[in-house]
Amino acid sequence: MEKYSASLLDIAVKAHQNGNFAHADALYKEVLELEPNNPDANYNLGVLRFTQNDIPASCSFFERAISLEPKTEHFWITYVEALVNNGDFEKASEVFIRAKLEQIEESAIAEMSTMLKQAPQTLLPSSEDLDPLRSAIQEKDF
Repeated sequence: MEKYSASLLDIAVKAHQNGNFAHADALYKEVLELEPNNPDANYNLGVLRFTQNDIPASCSFFERAISLEPKTEHFWITYVEALVNNGDFEKASEVFIRAKLEQIEESAIAEMSTMLKQAPQTLLPSSEDLDPLRSAIQEKDF
C-alpha cells in the first residue's frame, strides 16, 4: 500500500506543478486516506491550500507535517511564510521559536528570521481602532 500511495503522491505533485489543482487536491486526499501520517502529502496539501489562500487549512496541514518530520526545514519555512502572509505575526513568531528549539539548519532559521523582520509591524492597533476607546474614556463609559 505504501508503494501505491507513493505513486499517487508523485502523480499528485505533477498535477499540482501543472496547475491541475483539483486533481492534485483529490490525489493528496487519497494518499492521506491510505497513509494519514504521510508528511509529504500533508505538506503538499498545505501548500496547495496556501496557494488557494485558505490559510487556516494550510496551517493545519503544515502542523501535521511538522509533527511527523520536525527536522524538515522547508516545512517550517513555508508555515512561517503562510502565517506572515496572513498577517498572523504572533503565531509566526511562535512557530519560529519552535523551529529554533528543534535545532533545524541555521540557514532555515535565518530565512524565517528575515521573513519576520520584513513583515509589516501591524501588531499595534490603528488610530481608527482606538477611536471608540478614546470616546469611551472621555465619556467615562468603560
